[in-house]
Amino acid sequence: MMIDEYNFDLSEGSIQQRQANLARLAEIQDQLKMLVQARDRLLRELATLKATVESHRQAGSVIRLRAMQILDRLAKQAEAGVSENQLVTTDDERLLNELDASRIQLEKDVNVTERRLKIAQFEADSLAELLEDLEDQVAEIAAELEGGENSFLNERH
Repeated sequence: MMIDEYNFDLSEGSIQQRQANLARLAEIQDQLKMLVQARDRLLRELATLKATVESHRQAGSVIRLRAMQILDRLAKQAEAGVSENQLVTTDDERLLNELDASRIQLEKDVNVTERRLKIAQFEADSLAELLEDLEDQVAEIAAELEGGENSFLNERH
């Protein structure tokens, strides 16, 4: 009679362990959903950052092109014998000031983008670690469930 009670307790314990494992799997599934949402948000953020980097490249190219055009024009005027007082016009000064302001703003934007990229990289690394941890937990639970099924079936036979 004691053996039967002991076997029943084992079976009851196995059932409780199985239920606990299934509950943990449900929690992991919820965590995976959150990770997928975080990944999707991170992918959107990275797409935005890529577009920002591309616009920075284009803006930098425009600034360099305009500066080269001004320098080329000034060099040609200097070769033609235009006096120093007449070389740089007020329009040139205005344009150079605009280019410098654009360059300064671009540098600030690049710094902000670099910080955002570092944050996104940290988040991506954290997500990868969480995913690995959850995969390990799922493997452990699956092994326990499989082992529990085998012992439960052996107990019944």
